[in-house]
Formats: sequence, C-alpha cells, structure tokens
Amino acid sequence: MLVVVRHGQSQANEEGLIAGHVDPPLTALGERQAIALQEELAGVELVVASPLSRARRTGELAAPGREVIVSPDFIELDYGSFDGRRLDELTREDWDELAGRYEHEVGGGESLAQLDLRVHEALHQLAREHGDLVASADRHLAVFTHASPVKSAAAWALGVHGSVAWRMRSDNCAMTTITWRGGSPYLLSHNVTVRPR
Repeated sequence: MLVVVRHGQSQANEEGLIAGHVDPPLTALGERQAIALQEELAGVELVVASPLSRARRTGELAAPGREVIVSPDFIELDYGSFDGRRLDELTREDWDELAGRYEHEVGGGESLAQLDLRVHEALHQLAREHGDLVASADRHLAVFTHASPVKSAAAWALGVHGSVAWRMRSDNCAMTTITWRGGSPYLLSHNVTVRPR
C-alpha cells in the first residue's frame, strides 16, 4: 500500500502562516503526532520525503530506522509572494488567487496544474518501480509530504481533475492510503489521523 502522509504540525501551522517553500521546523506537538504514527506504519519498507525539514523529520520519527529518500517532486506548492503570509489576513481577492484558478501561478510561484504534473509523474514512477509494495496489504511505501501534494495524490488515485484539491482537507500527520487495482490507483482512505499521546 502507498501511504501518503502530511507532515506534523510546524511552527508556521501553529502561527497560522502559509508555508510553501519556507522551512519552519516541527513543533513539539508535530513531533508527537509523527511518533504516534509508528504503529500504523510498522509495515513500511520504503520511505520517501519532501526535501523540506518538516516532512523529512516527520518521516524519521514515524518510520524510525528506515532510510529517508528525499524527492523534490513531493515539495509543497511554491506560493510565491504568499509564502509566510498570515491566513487570517488574506483578502477575498487573495483567496480568489489562491483557490480560484487551477492554471494560475499563485503569487508568481507555481500553479496547482504544475504541482499535479510533478506529483502524478512521481507517483506513477513509484508505482512502476515498487508495484509490489503499492499493491500489498501489509507491506508499505510511505511518502512524507505537504497538504497540496497529499490532495494531488488523492485526486490522482480517484482519477479526477486536480481542481478538486480545494474541496478536500489535509490535516497535520493525516494519512491517505492508496493501492493498485485493475491497472489503476485506488483510493482506500483519506485524511486519517492518529491521536498523539
């Protein structure tokens, strides 16, 4: 099974900031959230992570003892000039730019269409190279990433247009599980969380 995991709570999440390519660390809660996934991810044999430290650290804590392979394909959306801005200070026009146009490069950074191209190709590549893990019920491949790539992965599994990303939620340390059936990805679950101790 392919398990796509959003990173634990970061300092930017705690402060209500947009965090694309900026690299805030996990909070203490974020680290506890990652550790809480260890039992769920006991069958993980391969770990892939975004190059940003909040995703890599989540992978290290959730799947201890496994090598973390860094892949830039799973980095968060480049929010351009929106990076580091407070969510509660965004105007209606800002939200229209963020969520209103699939092909538009947000804040001069990256569009959801561009993100989908890189994430979907990376997922297809993982499925080609590690089909035995993706199709297995008890052996897993885990990808530690960010909200936008998690939503992109869910859209990929469902075979729907990527604009659906703005109609779904991705919580910190939530898991999206995908397998392979009949020659296509198949969504098993989305946004499943484990309560940290």
